[in-house]
Amino acid sequence: MPKCPLCHSSQTQLSFQDKKRSFYLCGTCDLVFADAQSHFPHHIQNSHQQNKRHKLNKHSQFINTFINTLAAETGTELTGLNYGCPLPQEHVLTVKHGHTIEQFNPVSSTNTRPLKHHYDFIACYQALEHFTRPAREWQQFSVLLKPNGWLGINTRLLTNIDAFSKWHHKNNHLHVCFYQSKTFSYLARHYGFELKFATDELILMQKTSESAITRDLNAS
Repeated sequence: MPKCPLCHSSQTQLSFQDKKRSFYLCGTCDLVFADAQSHFPHHIQNSHQQNKRHKLNKHSQFINTFINTLAAETGTELTGLNYGCPLPQEHVLTVKHGHTIEQFNPVSSTNTRPLKHHYDFIACYQALEHFTRPAREWQQFSVLLKPNGWLGINTRLLTNIDAFSKWHHKNNHLHVCFYQSKTFSYLARHYGFELKFATDELILMQKTSESAITRDLNAS
């Protein structure tokens, strides 16, 4: 059986198989993931992201609502990172409200400058299910967030593993990882986050001030 791409556990089992893909369930973190051999190459993933412009308004609304909520709570100007599909600048709430936001797409970005800073928040909109190397992305989240920083995620939670065979969300072949609520509980424990809120599509997590994960920002 393949190792889990999120926690690297070998305790995985075949959960579902159709004519095109095999899906495995991790017994450690409860992630359901597609066979790596069925992943599309990056240029196809990037092309798909560019064709999702009809979702721009929902994406920008998610980020702007996230910023406004945090700003109302903290009363300060915030620096954040949109991690995933980038938005055109006109869709991003920024300088006029005193906030700034960087953007980084792990699929296509060649500019790694945004990865050399720390952020008050990271927004990840409908991207988590696309990450073929999720352990790398979660390590990034933990490193890039300041202590007490916030992670806001929009993704479709897998709420009934027994109904996975009939779940339409799996039918998009660019969706390769599927998270259950127990998966986020595992991630919170492992990376030093506090799981604040989780619904079918919205997950809010906060990095604890005691998190010991740091790095040299000047390192290559």
